[in-house]
Amino acid sequence: MNNIALPSFPSLRQQRLLTRVIVVAMVLLLLFNLIALGSLQRAEALDPLTIGGLIVFGKLALDKIDSIAQNAINNAGQQVRDSLEELRAQIANVIDELQKAYQDNLSITIDSLDSFTTGKLIQFQNMVEAVNQKLQEDINLIQQATKDVINTAATQVRQLGAEIQQRLQNVVVVTAEAAVFVIDRTLFNVVLVISLILLGLGLLIFIWLIFSRKLPDGIMRPVVLLMMVAFLVVFGMLALVPRVRAQVMSAAGLGLEKELKRVTEPVPEVVGVEPRLITLGVTPSIRMIGINLRPDGKTVTATIGGISVPVVAADREAVLTVGGLSLNVGNQEAILLYDGVEAARTRQLVEVKQQVTPPPPPDLVITSFTISPSSPTAKAVTTATIVIRNQGGSAAGSFTVRWRPITSPATDVRITINGLAVGASQTLNFTHSYVTSGTVSSIATVDEFNTVNESNEGNNERTISGIVVKPEPPKTYTITVRFTSIKVISDADPFGSNEMWLDFNVGGRIGRHPNSGTFDANDGDTFSLNEVFTFTVQETDRVTITVIGTDEDNPPIDNHDDMGTVSLSFTKGDNFGSGSYSRRSTCPDGCYQINFTISVVQN
Repeated sequence: MNNIALPSFPSLRQQRLLTRVIVVAMVLLLLFNLIALGSLQRAEALDPLTIGGLIVFGKLALDKIDSIAQNAINNAGQQVRDSLEELRAQIANVIDELQKAYQDNLSITIDSLDSFTTGKLIQFQNMVEAVNQKLQEDINLIQQATKDVINTAATQVRQLGAEIQQRLQNVVVVTAEAAVFVIDRTLFNVVLVISLILLGLGLLIFIWLIFSRKLPDGIMRPVVLLMMVAFLVVFGMLALVPRVRAQVMSAAGLGLEKELKRVTEPVPEVVGVEPRLITLGVTPSIRMIGINLRPDGKTVTATIGGISVPVVAADREAVLTVGGLSLNVGNQEAILLYDGVEAARTRQLVEVKQQVTPPPPPDLVITSFTISPSSPTAKAVTTATIVIRNQGGSAAGSFTVRWRPITSPATDVRITINGLAVGASQTLNFTHSYVTSGTVSSIATVDEFNTVNESNEGNNERTISGIVVKPEPPKTYTITVRFTSIKVISDADPFGSNEMWLDFNVGGRIGRHPNSGTFDANDGDTFSLNEVFTFTVQETDRVTITVIGTDEDNPPIDNHDDMGTVSLSFTKGDNFGSGSYSRRSTCPDGCYQINFTISVVQN
């Protein structure tokens, strides 16, 4: 019988050694899977309209809000500040949710997501874009339309954030070797739990078989061991490597919602520009902000409205120098070029304006300042005439003109002017009565309270010094003394009627009745008189009224007879004797009674 060569099998010792090697290999394989899970590298390239680009765009809005928030409360009010803080919190919340959900997949393009998520993220992008544009405005001049955009954005971003957060809680985003999958979170976790249970049961069974020596002998032993290794590898990968689990679920159509596009090469993307307004001759440069703006091996150039401008690019921003350049006025596109070629999303709209030189401010001056009379009298009315002029380049608004007749104590007279056109003049008259006499200075001031922003604030006053205010003159009075009648009591002539006359001295004014000659008078006769004396006295004067009667005889044979004297004296305290009087003479020889009135008028 021929000897047949049978295959040789490993000895029992060799089999046990092989078993231990396989177990160690299985353990090492599991450790490798765990290490691989923690060391997955994500692509850093962010494409236009990628998740990463959207996150940078949102962070740009956060930076802008932070930069103006404090200025907002000081100038635009607490309400705007509260709205900005609410908006910032909601944008930050959405960014956090996106970073957590797509932390290894920031290169996913937004348009590859499911329609619901894509729509919400585009709404978010548009809302942040509107906010970014409105925040370019000066917060000191913030208009109601801007406040409305901020308030609406805060509400809508809060709503979008809640919808996006709810959506992302129901899905799992997993990166596979060549794709990114969005899988239902519940089914994804169910597969994980089943895989862990089967992996655990398998390990327990396999360890029991190995150490209880229940494995079959012979050729089946390596086969069983290989099956054990395959079982552990398959369910270990399903349990510990999410991308493997995602690929298996996607291949089986289990829980797969969307396969996403991702970018494999870095692509420049511009998400904003600051400032958006370029004022020729004023704005030195603008910053185009984005990601991957300086890719390796490429030359970066820039144009604005088709005109080349100097540019210095870094990874996150490119600075375009516009100072001293002649750019086309209007809305222009700023574009970054790489080796002369524009990337997919490297342009931003800017506005170019000519520098508008504002007209010179107003300049209010006093062209003439006079006082009439130049030497005023105390208690009398003094008039100041002030001529003002706007010699500046702009019309002046409302302002106040002040005349200060005396510097100490200050006594101010003011007139408010509603406005003064360029080159216009206006004459103003002020009145005042000085209280006391003395030498004073007087000041005229235009725009007393500096309400007009002038080109020259140092030419608003004019002064007149050395004004002599004369003392107030004494008051004067016009006095009228009217003698109305005379009654002869005794004619001083025992043989017949007398011939008499009257001499008057009224306040120093001399008079005689009759003007010449005499009149015949007997005892008891009454005669009408119309002798009137009018004169002016000062309040310090004394007024004396004297009437002397004389009976004419024939001197030297027979001397004239004295008919007596009537004398009265008055002062201001007596109101200079105003009233009616009937006075009898002193009667040395003859005697008479004279009637008269005194009227006093203050001048």
